[in-house]
Amino acid sequence: MSLTKTDLPISISICGDGIVDIFDEECDSTEHCTNCYCDKGYKSVNNICVPKCDIEGCINGCISPNECSTCKQPAYQWDCHSCGDGYYMEGFMKCILLNPSELYSCDKMLKDNSLMTVKEIQLSSLLLNNAYEYTLYLKDFKLTIDHCYLTFDPSSPYVKGIWIELDVINEGYYVIETEREYTISTIEYLTVQQNNYGFDSIITVEKECFTFNSTGVASCEGNNNDINDYILSASLMKYFTIGKYYLHVFGHYGIVPTEDLKLYVRKVNHPCSARFTQLLWNDLISSSYTTMVSTVDSIYSTSPCSTQLEKGKWFFIKGSDKTIKISTCNNSQDLDSFIHLVQVSKTNDDFTNVRCDEKGSICLEYSDRGCGINSRLIHQLSSEYDYFIFVSSTKRSLFEVEFSTTCPYDCLNGVCSVSKGGCICNEGYTEKDGICTKCGNGIVDVDEECDPSNNITKEYYCSEETCMCNFGYIPVTINGITKCAISTCGNNQIDEYEECDGGNGCDHCHCINGYTPYAQARLNCLLPSCGNGRIDSGEECDGGDGCIECECQPGWYSNGHTECKKYSEGGLLLIICIPGIIVYEIVLVIILIIFLIQYHLLNDKIIFEQKESSHLFYDLIIPYDKTYCYPITLRNEYFNIQPQHIDFISEDICPEVDQIAKRECIVTNFSNETMNFIFHGIKNSKHEIIFIPCRGIVKPNDSVTIQIQICVHCTTKIHESIMVTVGFSHFKKVIKEYLSHQHISTSKSDKSNKSQRSGRSSLSSLSNQNSTSSEEMIVSPNKAKQFSVELSLDARSKLSTKLDEDEIHTFQPPIGEGTFGVVFKGEWRKIDVAVKCVKTDVASIDELLPSFLEEVKLLEQLRSPCIISFIGYCITNESICLVMEYCPLGSLKKYLQSNPSTNFLKLRFCQDIARGMLYLHENDIIHRDLKPDNVLVISSNPIDEVVCKVTDFGTSKILIDKSGLGKDIKDIGTPMYMAPEIHTLGVLNKKVDVFSYAICLLEIWLGRSPYSPIKFPDAESIMSFVSSGQRLEIPRNCPYKKIIKSCWRSRSSKRPSFNEIEKELTVILYNEKDKKTSSIQQTTENTLFQDPNTFRTMAQIQGIESEVIEDLRSKTIM
Repeated sequence: MSLTKTDLPISISICGDGIVDIFDEECDSTEHCTNCYCDKGYKSVNNICVPKCDIEGCINGCISPNECSTCKQPAYQWDCHSCGDGYYMEGFMKCILLNPSELYSCDKMLKDNSLMTVKEIQLSSLLLNNAYEYTLYLKDFKLTIDHCYLTFDPSSPYVKGIWIELDVINEGYYVIETEREYTISTIEYLTVQQNNYGFDSIITVEKECFTFNSTGVASCEGNNNDINDYILSASLMKYFTIGKYYLHVFGHYGIVPTEDLKLYVRKVNHPCSARFTQLLWNDLISSSYTTMVSTVDSIYSTSPCSTQLEKGKWFFIKGSDKTIKISTCNNSQDLDSFIHLVQVSKTNDDFTNVRCDEKGSICLEYSDRGCGINSRLIHQLSSEYDYFIFVSSTKRSLFEVEFSTTCPYDCLNGVCSVSKGGCICNEGYTEKDGICTKCGNGIVDVDEECDPSNNITKEYYCSEETCMCNFGYIPVTINGITKCAISTCGNNQIDEYEECDGGNGCDHCHCINGYTPYAQARLNCLLPSCGNGRIDSGEECDGGDGCIECECQPGWYSNGHTECKKYSEGGLLLIICIPGIIVYEIVLVIILIIFLIQYHLLNDKIIFEQKESSHLFYDLIIPYDKTYCYPITLRNEYFNIQPQHIDFISEDICPEVDQIAKRECIVTNFSNETMNFIFHGIKNSKHEIIFIPCRGIVKPNDSVTIQIQICVHCTTKIHESIMVTVGFSHFKKVIKEYLSHQHISTSKSDKSNKSQRSGRSSLSSLSNQNSTSSEEMIVSPNKAKQFSVELSLDARSKLSTKLDEDEIHTFQPPIGEGTFGVVFKGEWRKIDVAVKCVKTDVASIDELLPSFLEEVKLLEQLRSPCIISFIGYCITNESICLVMEYCPLGSLKKYLQSNPSTNFLKLRFCQDIARGMLYLHENDIIHRDLKPDNVLVISSNPIDEVVCKVTDFGTSKILIDKSGLGKDIKDIGTPMYMAPEIHTLGVLNKKVDVFSYAICLLEIWLGRSPYSPIKFPDAESIMSFVSSGQRLEIPRNCPYKKIIKSCWRSRSSKRPSFNEIEKELTVILYNEKDKKTSSIQQTTENTLFQDPNTFRTMAQIQGIESEVIEDLRSKTIM
């Protein structure tokens, strides 16, 4: 039965129903209301969104956010654009009556010795990359007058602020900012938060310090309001020449800070390295990157392209072998903009000493035109340098600048043209999405199934992006023309998804040229003339009774009119029966003939496709066939390959897992014949070795460079033999000449009786060394068609958690087994490990693999001394394995059952379990099955840093979820240790682990299972006992009895966290250690001088460190 809104015990707010729910909504279906919340700048009043109005003198409220049409006079101008005459602003549109006696000029403030704020700041080289901090005291913010009319309205130049004199000793760029030193990283961090930060302050720098009697306008040398939209603090960067300047600091709209304000002053080498925006190639390649440049709050700066100060913004990009495009052409208004491209040495992210001037950089290009007076610049960069970009304008404006790459994917089969601003493709290729590709060149090329731009054959189901047939379609050849079609197309019968098949108006099972498919698909298509209301060629009728799709229906016949005439029943029966039998027999014969023809056609097609598939494979990885290959040494007079040994072992070139590493080799042709070669690559589950190109030709006395690419799929070591076959245009002539030389060399070798160890070996001996030892295995020279040589390749991958199955050795029998896995002791690279193999009979590998990889990603991030260490994993077609740290002492449960333990060691077990669980909970991981079986012992010495580790956190969850054998959340875990709320309510949170920990604590103290098998014969009896609120009895001498009681409380919210438990256990351990120390002191006082060495041995047994022993000994002597 479905519930309606009125059936529910509480109301549900529905946005858009016109009813405002005061708990969830501010408005509903009213003006300036979006998603039932008032728009920015509006507030809810009686469920209606009205403009916010911070103007105290506004009459009749604001007409839009903080915009008022009429204000009270004389405090405000009547149109509310500013304060009235004799008033000044102290906060946004908060007008205060001016008291001339409180007014300070620049001169008056600098001479007032009662003010605590510094009066003068010296700007010198001591400030280079070293910020000095000054305090602007709140009580020193006085009502000041300022003559910088770029910032102030001449009619009301009053604001509460502070004047400071700047004495420039050494000229250069200086940064003056409020509240803190804003470095590049600080600005980036605060901007990412997208929250307003800092006191909204303004800084102006002027050349004159006016008195009350001074007149005129000040020379405003610079001013700054906000750093950006989120950082409200003022930060002024300016080039100061030697002399006096005057700094004015005040709040936006005249606001006054609520506490003392900090001022920071520092010198920088150049604005480019102190205040820039970093560009990332990924943003430029995926799409263009657009940002705004405001010349109002930007920086005055020079560059090696221009020694004049210009106002603009600096950008930085790391060097790369790509072409960058910078443009201001997208702005709607014309602005006189400039683009400076500056090259510097590699910074390695250290910008301390970077200078973008004539001394420290090079001007690569300067652009002030490109699209009208707007600018555009295109330039090829290099990976050997880094680059700064300065975008400036002579106008005070806000404009866009766009950064992009002209050839983001390096064109592939073409060259990147700076002048064109894009790719110039090789012959036969066309540009598409920044790549030169054959797809779209109008020709169906190799590795293409179709080409939609082919004008000869119009395609209907061909992808314009890949030149491959759309999903569900394959290339089908009909009448010598190949197009994408349904796989069954061409069999002259209607199959699923076909409009037609071979009939009139049908092209590859698709109706064309105005022809339309029949409602019930046929071999041919419906004529275009059908439906025009007149009888045309090929039509029986066209509209009227008994006519459907220009055909008379059964029981009707054509009479030369648009409608059909109905047969009589007797005549119809006669017409149907007699011809029907004849037609039926004819049709059977025709179908049989067609079937035989189609069978042969389809069989030929299958053979052709198999040959094409094998040819395609041959092109990708060419297998080595020694049938017609004559082995020859690399030291010969015809060709050479260097290096002969390919090394991927050194640290700088050893490949990372699933990453491609590259090297090169050179093939040289010494002969006068054209030489062809084939490098036979290798591909298996562990690695792939390919050569680009893998086959080719080398002209006489020429050489080609081959790129060797290796990709390893796991942490492994590789030693492979690479076979290379070499042929010549006149191979018979070459091998005959080679054999002749070989015979001569062999004869000379026999006469001189030189051994094979002599300094100069014959070609035959070298050839024999490189060939097989059995003469019968070498192909006859008369049958040989090409030479073969062997290169060696050694590689070693970098370490990863993806391990090589052949490097993992397991030992029988298993050391543990559960529902979902078997654990073996193993060895990996001479290290003892524990190998957990998942049982694939519970669930298939394909079902387990996604969640298993998620678990691996989690294990890779977890690192704590008190949880079991993850080494790696291995996935094969038959098994999934986790390789973990091996703990020789086994589980805590087995250890307690077979080894007596001191109280101190038991406390250490409890402490390490708590630390391990604290780490898991801090990472939002719930164990769900905490018990002594899932704790592994690594040491029996209680003074070791760690004695046990927590394991099996989370893996069982994955197996239960994916196996299909999973239980309800109420049954997760082991009943003996399960919290009652899991069984009764299905509640799962971190506190269920705390309950399980309490049972573990009791079992550790008792050294056995806390539940008696007589009193509790099964799991149900334990759950009933716990769910009823009853708990087991705790021995009186248990030192952590209080912790157990708090951990197994019925209300989970009352249970402590593992942070609290760990702190409490630390106190208990400290007290227990003191007790042991006192006990040892009392026992050994009478025997210390008789045999001190015996005392030291006893102390070591009890776990007391040597420092405690010496302390006790000194006390006893005293």
